[in-house]
Amino acid sequence: MEVPAGYEAQYLRSEDGKSFLCYLRNIAGTTPIQADPAAGWTRSRAKARLEVSLHIPLQARQLRIADLDDGTIRTVAHEGTRPISLGVTDHDVGLFADDTARGTAR
Repeated sequence: MEVPAGYEAQYLRSEDGKSFLCYLRNIAGTTPIQADPAAGWTRSRAKARLEVSLHIPLQARQLRIADLDDGTIRTVAHEGTRPISLGVTDHDVGLFADDTARGTAR
């Protein structure tokens, strides 16, 4: 999976590649914290171009894209490793696929 600077991704995929869940988290506005005994960072969102490429074998022909901030959901074709462009945003996004019935996502 390939995501641009400003985003991180965590995903789960079924062994047979028919089900897939991915969380794309905006980290474009992170600020480092220097503390003793441990350092870390805080997250404040910043706009970044979100384009994701899935280099993961999936059986699904469609992906549902859920904007986790405004609640909108749309469906796009899954075309292998072809990038999916979601524009410039500061939102977190979920990608979902479930190809367990009749070869299409629900």
